[in-house]
Amino acid sequence: MFLSGNATVTKQPLEKVALGRSYKVNNHFDKKYRPRPVHEIIRSAESIIGLQRTYTVLRENSEKFVTDLRYGWPRLELSREVPIPGDLIAISRLAFQHWAIHVGDGDVVHVTAPDGYHVSGSANNCKQTTVKCEPLKKVAGNDRYCVNNYLDHKYRPRPVPDIVRLAKMTVGETWKYDLVSSNCEHFVTKLRNGLPCSAQSKRAVRAILASVSSASVSSAI
Repeated sequence: MFLSGNATVTKQPLEKVALGRSYKVNNHFDKKYRPRPVHEIIRSAESIIGLQRTYTVLRENSEKFVTDLRYGWPRLELSREVPIPGDLIAISRLAFQHWAIHVGDGDVVHVTAPDGYHVSGSANNCKQTTVKCEPLKKVAGNDRYCVNNYLDHKYRPRPVPDIVRLAKMTVGETWKYDLVSSNCEHFVTKLRNGLPCSAQSKRAVRAILASVSSASVSSAI
């Protein structure tokens, strides 16, 4: 390519631009910044087709060009915003995070651990609880919370209307709750990204395994 000069904004088939090489979707800033609405991104991109822009390989390059289109400037950090429908909300508790999904009008849909629930060594520790729709302020209480759509850079989220519709459809249903395999984080990530995932349960499992391993070594000594 070239180090600096004038470049023209063009619209071409992806296959032609890729030049036969492999490619992948990489919206890696989505876990930190709020993307602009899709129709605004496309409208802004199409409005500058054919225009020339200054290009420098270190600063005004192709990555900055598409990043500015997707996130705008200044960037809006997710943790500093008022949540919008479809957002995943991470609420800080004492030793873990409680997760909910925003459905509009200040309400969230979420599941909580059943009353009296406790972690055990049983292979089947699932307990039934109910999916609820409640005001975010009530669910969070005095705890801090932030928007955390952390899987969006890896798995494309569903369209917002679909997320909200699916979330509201689950209200009142029974959810089989298990801290490791079916917790509140699994619930919301499945609704937004189409698959259940829980980073905190993975960390908990690693910590338990490390503790068991350490205890085994100590007993052997």
